[in-house]
Amino acid sequence: MLRSFLICFLVVINFTLSVYANKSADFINLPEVELNVEYIQDASIAKLSWTCNGQSDIKMFVCEKSTDGKTFEEIARVLVRDTKYLEFDEYAADDIQYYRVVTHLHSGEQVISATQEATKQTSSVEISATFFPNPVIEEANIHIANHNDLPVNIAVYSNDGKEVYTAKDKYGDSHTVDCKSLVAGTYFIKTQVGADVFVEKIDVID
Repeated sequence: MLRSFLICFLVVINFTLSVYANKSADFINLPEVELNVEYIQDASIAKLSWTCNGQSDIKMFVCEKSTDGKTFEEIARVLVRDTKYLEFDEYAADDIQYYRVVTHLHSGEQVISATQEATKQTSSVEISATFFPNPVIEEANIHIANHNDLPVNIAVYSNDGKEVYTAKDKYGDSHTVDCKSLVAGTYFIKTQVGADVFVEKIDVID
């Protein structure tokens, strides 16, 4: 009787240790996000860039924003593609914003990145830029108001932060970006007029 009890006790101990070890291993192998947030000077735009490992375990990323660093709201969902990611908050109007990336795993678990702070550099911005159409089939148009004859620099970035188009030192109200060579997907058009920067997210379709 005593022998049977000891055998059962040892089995329970081994099972408990095995479960604990597996949980510890899972915890150690959770994907880790390294988030960097940059506030674009003289514009109400925050640039979020991050890297992450363990893509096979990840379902998606959710970018979140807060004005007090405690209560967060979702601003974008990003599907898993590679190890590097890029997203913009085009409505970063408050003096201070806080951002984080929540990694959703296929297992149902969530991994929250460290919170990053972005501080707005206040200034009067009179120059404005309008982007159309969206979605884009062949060409994206940019109309700039009150450019004051300043040079215009245009760059297009893919969703993973790669520059796929650039045009420098252009002048005038209207500009065109040829998108016929771009594969269908989401892109960001960054237009700089003097010290003013404008970013628009566009979808290129076939």
